[in-house]
Amino acid sequence: MADKRRNLAGNRRFSGEDVRKSAGNPARDREAGSRRSRNGPGRPRWSVQFSVLLVSCVFLAAPLIAVAEEPLTSDNYRLEPNASNSFGGLSDNDQYSLLGSGGEAAVGLGDSPSYKLSSGYVEQLEQAIQLNVLPAGLDGYWPMNTGAGIQAYDETASNNRGVLVNSPAWVDGRVGGGALDFNGSNKTNQGDSNDQTDSFTLSAWINPDDVSTSGQRIIYKDDGTTGWALSLGDPGSGRLRFYTRETSPRLTDTGDVISANNWYHVVAVFDNSADTKSIYVNGTEEARTTGVSGSQSGNGDDLEFGRNFDGTIDEVRIYPKALTQHQIRDQYNASDANIPSALTVPEISPDASQTVRANAVVRTDAGGYDLAIEQTQDLTRVNGSETIPAISPGTISNPEPWNEGSTTGFGFTVTDAVQRDSKWGTDPDYEYAAIPGTKTTFHSRSGLSGAFKETATMEFRLGVDYEHTAGVYTNKLGFTATLKP
Repeated sequence: MADKRRNLAGNRRFSGEDVRKSAGNPARDREAGSRRSRNGPGRPRWSVQFSVLLVSCVFLAAPLIAVAEEPLTSDNYRLEPNASNSFGGLSDNDQYSLLGSGGEAAVGLGDSPSYKLSSGYVEQLEQAIQLNVLPAGLDGYWPMNTGAGIQAYDETASNNRGVLVNSPAWVDGRVGGGALDFNGSNKTNQGDSNDQTDSFTLSAWINPDDVSTSGQRIIYKDDGTTGWALSLGDPGSGRLRFYTRETSPRLTDTGDVISANNWYHVVAVFDNSADTKSIYVNGTEEARTTGVSGSQSGNGDDLEFGRNFDGTIDEVRIYPKALTQHQIRDQYNASDANIPSALTVPEISPDASQTVRANAVVRTDAGGYDLAIEQTQDLTRVNGSETIPAISPGTISNPEPWNEGSTTGFGFTVTDAVQRDSKWGTDPDYEYAAIPGTKTTFHSRSGLSGAFKETATMEFRLGVDYEHTAGVYTNKLGFTATLKP
């Protein structure tokens, strides 16, 4: 366990170089089929599936720092800013007394019979901004990247932060930098949050030190009568269990699929409408229970991560819906390439376009910010060279309506945001733009006061025609947040 420990000094901030290094092939393990059949005379029937990797980074405007370059002088004294920029107590002589000689701010005007000090040296700390671009509908996302302190932050707008209990250790993680290492007697506690009363999905990256001890709760919300958990070791060594107390049957178990000292992406899905429960490991289904009856009710118990768990946990997510196998596979492939999130659109045919939404969650103490978007390439067929271009016409400066049946290509719109530009239209008549190949601002915010989270919701839309080859297509989008004073 000791070799995992690391002293991480605060949150990691990604640069443009970090983003470029994180690029990978998110679907390298999949074969793209050309599924053509006949649907009437001369009409092929096929479908396209596409996934988009979401990469976010932040850039700061010019640092908001003002420094007195020249000394302040009078007939009676000379004040050198560099010499006085340390907290040394009172500066005093027969002509003046300087209080608070740290020099970090002049709080009002200094005055004496011999001189008047008027904002001679003012410094303001560089303001900060945080951006996370996530699939819409996440109930909670804990990337475990805090790196220090006693809280594990929820990066969704729900803001259900966890408190570290009995000091789990901050260590290197599988995705994005940090993670938490548990020793069997510590955990995180998110309080009474994230009740799930319908379909839901739990996911995390885990690296266990021990796979044989029973009762190792990865994600846990249970009062003994109602509740649920994804755990390790309950049915036996190396086996995962997903239990839901108010369904019949309650238990879904895998075989021996987990070994010690290895990273795994584990997912549990309860699909209330399909009456199924499933467990996935590294994007592959390892257990399925059918004919599940009953549903979950809310309980007053706390949500916990790492209860009785011996090992490392990273990238915890809770969705209030049942993810599909394609969504789970795409999320695994994205995070395996060190890219936090992926979007997956249902299979699409030339008969109708499909949409999917994502949220840009921003937090800053600046007065405003700009959000920008770019793509590295057009949607490209996996194991092929065919592409699906961006829509045309339609640009960020001049978006266009989507005409079902004639508009083809990949585009996006902004459906909800504070100070949303009216050019994006209204539901159901949104206006769409092509995603540019260079960073371009698509949303601006001003007049902020206080470091609160805000969400801008984007809708991505794809339309194809029969000239496009059937298969799986993928792309990577980059998002940038730049603060404004």
